[in-house]
Amino acid sequence: MASQQRPAEPQQQLQLPPARICLLKELVQNPAAAVGASVRVTGEMKEFQQGAGGRPLLLLHDRGATLLVDGAAAVRAAEIVPGRGVQAVGEIESREGVLVMQARILRVVDLDLQLYERCLAVRRQFESQYLT
Repeated sequence: MASQQRPAEPQQQLQLPPARICLLKELVQNPAAAVGASVRVTGEMKEFQQGAGGRPLLLLHDRGATLLVDGAAAVRAAEIVPGRGVQAVGEIESREGVLVMQARILRVVDLDLQLYERCLAVRRQFESQYLT
């Protein structure tokens, strides 16, 4: 008689909030509302440094707005170099009064950021008309 196996118990899945697409300037304009938000931002990587404990820190920039990104959980340093376009997905925190993203995903995208902003405006207009 073959032994019967019990069905595997379902694994608990980690539930992360969906990331809202936003521009760096939107975070800078209203930092209090940004804290705690899960967002996706795109910008040019200006600096890459090793922070406290060897944590990789990136400085993203887009037309006057900057955001410090803690990429310890997501960075692949070989691909992300100054001057490259980077998209980051993560949660916004305030550290000593400075907005910092705790990134869960980082990727090189090299987009035309002005065109990206125009496309985002069209998407938002569509969503406001048809998804409300």
